[in-house]
Amino acid sequence: MLIPAGPCAGADADQLADLRQALAQSRAVVCPGCDLSAANLSGAALAGAALAGADLGNADLSGADLSGADLKGARLSGANLIGADLTDADLSGATMTQAFIRATRLCRTIMPDGSRDDSYC
Repeated sequence: MLIPAGPCAGADADQLADLRQALAQSRAVVCPGCDLSAANLSGAALAGAALAGADLGNADLSGADLSGADLKGARLSGANLIGADLTDADLSGATMTQAFIRATRLCRTIMPDGSRDDSYC
């Protein structure tokens, strides 16, 4: 699913509704460059999501399943990742300034600097 075709212009109510519908129907989330800043995606099933370059700044991703997600170059500054699963996720070049990562599962996770974190496998 692409929300909408091409990069998202902003996280308006329709885009978030489309995203939630995709999640409810277990469809793949494909939204590179989307603006999902400050979105409440707590507990969302985002495994394998294509979110490269997305703006997830200040988003609530607590308890979200982001395993295998493509988050290359994403903005996660101030995001709540408490209890999120980032197993096999790629965060290469992502910005994570002041992100909350307590109890976050990092296993085979490619970190922003390109290193691999296996601390919670």
